[in-house]
Amino acid sequence: MPKEGWIAVLAAGTSLLVALITAVLTWRTQRRVAELTHRLQEQRAERDARRDYEYDAKKRLYAECEPVIFEAMELAETFRRRVLSLARAAANGGLAEDGSGWLAGNGYYFRSTAYYLLAPSTSVKLLQRRLTEIDLALEPRIAFQYLLLKEIFHSYTWDHDLARVDPAQPYEPDAVVAGAVAAAAPQRYRRQGLYLGVLDQIADELTIRSDNAYHCKSLGEFWAEFERPDEKLGRRSTDITEFLSGFHPGRAPVLWRLLVSQYLLFGALLRTREGRPGSVDDTAGLLVTPDEALAEGLDWRGAGSPLPIDRVRTPVLVGHEYVRARLAYLAAQARR
Repeated sequence: MPKEGWIAVLAAGTSLLVALITAVLTWRTQRRVAELTHRLQEQRAERDARRDYEYDAKKRLYAECEPVIFEAMELAETFRRRVLSLARAAANGGLAEDGSGWLAGNGYYFRSTAYYLLAPSTSVKLLQRRLTEIDLALEPRIAFQYLLLKEIFHSYTWDHDLARVDPAQPYEPDAVVAGAVAAAAPQRYRRQGLYLGVLDQIADELTIRSDNAYHCKSLGEFWAEFERPDEKLGRRSTDITEFLSGFHPGRAPVLWRLLVSQYLLFGALLRTREGRPGSVDDTAGLLVTPDEALAEGLDWRGAGSPLPIDRVRTPVLVGHEYVRARLAYLAAQARR
């Protein structure tokens, strides 16, 4: 074959090879584009499904939880006001260290105080009834508020823990002693907290169902049931009376430590509604300082009282340190 023929064959072969390579590359490119397009469509579908799920879940979360949290905030405010009222009553003589005064009987101040101090225990129970199949991780603020409400619920049982905080307060409510001995030293032998089982029953009995939803009973409903033994709350009246009757910060110093700690806890809860960024990571910012707490009205000494400032400052320092540690623990739990 002449030289020109070989050149023509080579050129034709080269052209065919190039065409084949081009076709293969084009096919591979088209396949990769198709695969990429399919992958992107799947990812977009997953994102859309996740977005729709989160949107619907958040709507359900807000619808179920926000009303309870709003009620919890209202109860927190009334709790704090009543603790300050107790301090004022001790300062002006309404409460006496011998147990006489406004909390000695079952009158208005006793019943309203019992209600305002115990009603907040219902909040976590109400939330738990609504949390079935709700993903709290979608809203860190509500998740942290739920942890904080659980902590508040259990705080009613902190009496032994707070009594042991330095400076320790002698506290033996389970000691078997003569009645005269117990009566002479109520600050030591009187129970100044609630058993978890008793608290759980009180919280259940303070809730009521209406319009297919549960909520905390009103003061009027509590008042009407308190002395009726045929009512659930009436059957818990002895526990409530023993918890609160004759209270004075000097007569029941462990209970006062407990109430101060709860006052600070409820203050932290109220600050979470401000939407402070990083409140879970900066829980110290949810607490006022001990001096600020005292200035808000926790000093229960009367005008001209000879009692030293340490008598009223120590329970606030104890409560502040204990609550600060508990908030740090909750923040660690929330970050898991």
